[in-house]
Amino acid sequence: MKINNLVKLTVIPVLFILPLLLTSAQSVLPAREAKDLQDESLPKLDAPRVQAIKAENQERRCELATQRIAEKVNRYRNLEKRHQGVYMGLGNKLENLVSRLEADGYTGENIDALKADITQLNEFAANLKTSYTNYLNRLDELKTAGCTDSDVNFQEALKTAREELAATGVVIGEIKEFYLTEIKPDIAAMRTQIQEEKLGQQEDSETEDEKTEEEKD
Repeated sequence: MKINNLVKLTVIPVLFILPLLLTSAQSVLPAREAKDLQDESLPKLDAPRVQAIKAENQERRCELATQRIAEKVNRYRNLEKRHQGVYMGLGNKLENLVSRLEADGYTGENIDALKADITQLNEFAANLKTSYTNYLNRLDELKTAGCTDSDVNFQEALKTAREELAATGVVIGEIKEFYLTEIKPDIAAMRTQIQEEKLGQQEDSETEDEKTEEEKD
């Protein structure tokens, strides 16, 4: 019984003191070794699993990018057709107007201004077509970057596409401004000229009629 009591007296303090000793030992370990001990208790992904996750994320991003970019391509192709139709239609109307006016004998600065407007409008339309083409090309590059390149390259391609889209918006704004500040006033001036010339012709006709009546009397 004395031996058992002696063992108990020896073992029990050790059970309480041992955790304290282990804690003290960890506190005096170098930081690097302490971190290694902590990392050993964490589960680690093996290299093939990491590569599989990256490949899966890349594939998901590729599918998403391809779908969204295809939608944008269709949308902006339709916008390009609509804008080109509007501005080319306006140019054709101006050309027909000038042709009719010249056939009726109208000349002068207003006719020349309308001809200059047609030339400038055609240049704007060509610039707009180029801007749309550049933007659609950037979208194709963006689709490729979304499937094959890194996130950094994808962001760069996205930035370039946005810059091309902004350039397209600038050209559209220039055309609208040109119509309001140049074409519309020139058409109004031409209309005024036509009215004045018709009024002058009417007055001349009335004067001739009066002379004819006086001669008869």
